[in-house]
Amino acid sequence: MNRNKNRLDIVQQPGHKIRTFPEALLGVFGYLPFQTRYPFLTILCRVVCCSHVLCAAVSFVALGINGVAYMLHRSSHNASSFVKFVAFIPVFTVYGRAFIVLLIFLSKQEEYHSLHRASLEIAASLLPDSDGLKRCCNGWRRNANRLGVATIVFHTIWQLSTVIGNLISAGINGPPKNNSTAVAQEDFEKKLRLIIPYGLVYMSQGFYVSLYGLSQQVVTLGIVFAMMLRFFIKANNDAIGKLQLAIQNNPNASTERSHEIDFPSTLKEHLIDHLEMIRRTQAVIRKFCADLDAFFRNIGFACHMLDQATVMGFVATVIISNHHDTNLPTWIYNCLSIIFFVGYSTILLLPLASVFDEAESTNLRAYELSVAVRRCFPDEPSDSQIHEILQDIMSSSEQNSIVLQGAGFINFTRPLFAGTVTFGLSFSVVAYEITQRSNNISSCS
Repeated sequence: MNRNKNRLDIVQQPGHKIRTFPEALLGVFGYLPFQTRYPFLTILCRVVCCSHVLCAAVSFVALGINGVAYMLHRSSHNASSFVKFVAFIPVFTVYGRAFIVLLIFLSKQEEYHSLHRASLEIAASLLPDSDGLKRCCNGWRRNANRLGVATIVFHTIWQLSTVIGNLISAGINGPPKNNSTAVAQEDFEKKLRLIIPYGLVYMSQGFYVSLYGLSQQVVTLGIVFAMMLRFFIKANNDAIGKLQLAIQNNPNASTERSHEIDFPSTLKEHLIDHLEMIRRTQAVIRKFCADLDAFFRNIGFACHMLDQATVMGFVATVIISNHHDTNLPTWIYNCLSIIFFVGYSTILLLPLASVFDEAESTNLRAYELSVAVRRCFPDEPSDSQIHEILQDIMSSSEQNSIVLQGAGFINFTRPLFAGTVTFGLSFSVVAYEITQRSNNISSCS
């Protein structure tokens, strides 16, 4: 125990303490206060965070009004009301997703720090030496840095595609050819700017970009914790596999007269020690999984569901635009948005599903170990300590014993993500058929 604590202290020295890009970015905006001895820095972080949340809330309302006003002004299509309604969804879900995720994270700061400490303690207990512990911690830190930077870059590209698409569209369309259309557009802009001035719109766009980028850093931290959990489960599974091989390679285990052999008590004690260690590690992993699930379940649910709703909104927008004159840059932007948000709601969250995949193999490995033990110790009573521990390990690794959930409603598994993509494709077909019928009715009338 002291050896593990010493190795943990080595990792947590200033030169080796895990500090990642997502943590630093969240710390700059006050969502993850820096651990400091100076009280005024803590107060400053809280002031910055409160200011950012307040301004973000104002920006959310401003951009919502602005977006809805523009969509209503331009909505002269004969598409179905349902499809039009779905096309409105991204106006609220993109910003709302970011805002909800950060508010949930703010309420779980203490859970994050305790989860961080627990992950390092488990890593120190599983890894055999300090160098291996440092390598793993550095690997997790690199994953967090790369994923955090990648999410910022992808979101920036998506935002730039919006601006570039609008500029190109304006250049292609040029000024309105109809004077009455130009007057109506100018009158609309003047009325809207009385409610939402340009200065507020530009400020809101800045918070729009920063808020979603910060929410992606929160998601990144949850994903890295899931990677660590999968590593812990795999390490424990490997320990079960190594113990099984050691028993099978026992020269007396494969003989036909093994039941007549009086195995030394030291061998049984050695086996019991290893089984106890596996059982303790399994219990610690299950607790860590429960803590991670409590920390991330609402965040993961909000991300998956709202990003999926955003996908449906852009699918509806593409379907409406296909039935009317829409310039190419706008069409490309909508398709690009679908690709990005499908990635956010599925590919980005795949490490959560890998936890379930790894955990599902534990029960089989424990069963194979039980079979090997029975062959090696055929005369061992069923109620002995060895079989009791094995039974505990198997019962603790039954199906769905370790799975990360979303708000208790969904399990993050590969079938969920496959179903998400299937549902998106089905919705696109239904929305297309509805729009087609609506257009046919309008043309007939």
